[in-house]
Amino acid sequence: MITVMKKNRQTNVISFPFELFGRTGTAEGAEWMLDCLKEIVDDAVEEDTPARSKAYRDSVSWDEVNFTDFATAQSWRELANEVLSSSLNDNETLLWFGGNHLSVLPIYDYLQESDLILQWDAHLDIQEFSDNLTTLNHGNFLLSRQTPCAPIINLGHRDLLLPPKKVQKHFNKAYSIMAILGKENQVLEELQPFLKKSNRIWIDIDGDVFDPTFFPGVNYPLPFGISPQIFLQFLNVIDFTKVCGISISEFNPARDRYDLSAGLLAWLLEYILIRWHESPLSSSS
Repeated sequence: MITVMKKNRQTNVISFPFELFGRTGTAEGAEWMLDCLKEIVDDAVEEDTPARSKAYRDSVSWDEVNFTDFATAQSWRELANEVLSSSLNDNETLLWFGGNHLSVLPIYDYLQESDLILQWDAHLDIQEFSDNLTTLNHGNFLLSRQTPCAPIINLGHRDLLLPPKKVQKHFNKAYSIMAILGKENQVLEELQPFLKKSNRIWIDIDGDVFDPTFFPGVNYPLPFGISPQIFLQFLNVIDFTKVCGISISEFNPARDRYDLSAGLLAWLLEYILIRWHESPLSSSS
């Protein structure tokens, strides 16, 4: 059910290709991200000349969950909690490669009130449309969170139909794309009290937060998305010593074009490893 590659465990990587209750294709995305990370680490191990990859080349291990039978799929939340309990430790960081965004729900359940979730997502996932009030899916999964809950700050959503009172009920802050564009410094300043107060920070990245021009490989693209430059601007001001984990989901390789999404993810994965294992990067790095 779980295959383990043992190394010096400092950053744990979990491939959790769960994609039920949504369109298919994202399981392959989780598997692709794990293969990509393995190649990054292998290249670092083989590199003889001085390189920044030396900081992480002996500090990454990976586990893979395989949903090949009904029993495993049926107990996906319990299985995820088991994996989190063994992988998210005080002296370690965690990379979580999910299928659809629903695959990240167990992390939202696991984190505590003293933690903080920075959610990058085009959708707020608290929908209650009249034709789908009870069935769990990736569009309403935050309604199924267990309590106590870690505070959530959404960045980059493009939801237009949700009433503000409902958004405030489930999110401590929710910054739409309209609230961010041209006001990046203001938003960053407003985030600082949350970042300083939290014991741990989890960064949750749904691929559809990016504009489809830069990241076409998703099942539910929305226009007017975040650019990689804005996303990187926010990442650069976060204290990565407080970032306990990062999840990436909703990548569907079959919908990618010219490897735009794959190229962005490959660069981002190496950036994350460097930020975790090298001395903190300066703003000019």
